[in-house]
Amino acid sequence: MVVPTPLIQEEKIEEIIQQRKLIVHKVAIDLETAENIVDRDKTKFFAKIGLLRPRHKEIEVESVQLFYDPFVVAKASYFLDFYEKKTYRVKVGDGASEVIFFGQTFKPEVVKERVKGIMKRPHKEIMLDGQERVIHKAATHIALNRKGREIDLTELPSAPAQPEPEKVLKECGDKAKAQVFTRLYNRCCSQEDR
Repeated sequence: MVVPTPLIQEEKIEEIIQQRKLIVHKVAIDLETAENIVDRDKTKFFAKIGLLRPRHKEIEVESVQLFYDPFVVAKASYFLDFYEKKTYRVKVGDGASEVIFFGQTFKPEVVKERVKGIMKRPHKEIMLDGQERVIHKAATHIALNRKGREIDLTELPSAPAQPEPEKVLKECGDKAKAQVFTRLYNRCCSQEDR
């Protein structure tokens, strides 16, 4: 006689979704430094496009604006822990009339099997009902640029974070480039704008 094992009660587990965190990086380069770099390298552009390099004095820079693009980085982890019902088939000797496991008595049955259309020799087996505990873990991440295109995490700029990101973005006003697909913004103004 086979006595089934008690089943585990089903539980509904709520998802844990973390709050969005806004990070604004400190300025890596201010407007004055950017203007100096543009002024120093302004003749190199003409050589790159195949034109004769003009004299430094002949090129006038009209304006330099400093913008910082936003990025979205999402990290997710998945953890699943559950019990799955399983039936285990155990072959026993042809002469066995009963098998005792953990104080329970099982009567073997004669089984005839076909493997790839060929009938195998009949044998005796018992069937044990049980549960397997299955644990599945997975983790992933994604980084998106301002236009929502996926980028490699190594392409993300790194800098220390500002302590009050919302305040910095409010001070930047319209110099912050908006995320096309979300309302997340990143640091946009230079040290001079403060």
